[in-house]
Amino acid sequence: QNDKGFKTELRILSIFIVESLVNILGFILAKMPHSWFLRCIKAVAWLMKTFDRRRYFDAKANLDFVFGDSKSEEEKKRIIKKGYENFAFIILETIRVIFIPKDEYD
Repeated sequence: QNDKGFKTELRILSIFIVESLVNILGFILAKMPHSWFLRCIKAVAWLMKTFDRRRYFDAKANLDFVFGDSKSEEEKKRIIKKGYENFAFIILETIRVIFIPKDEYD
């Protein structure tokens, strides 16, 4: 019983820490210049592409299936890279949007 209570408290603490870190990141992203934000997007996209090789190869296989030889390998790599960048943009924009003043995005 005592161990279960400790695990619950540890889980609550870890959620609080992650939420705080995400809020700090969102605040920083909202205050930085847009060109820096775009660089962050490219960096996160590169990290996702580098460390998530399985999905990269899944995307490559899907593009090979759909386009065959009608698109070059470079075009397929560009499409995959753009997909990672779009996903990174969605993640980072979602984190920062609550810290952007409403009059800035209206």
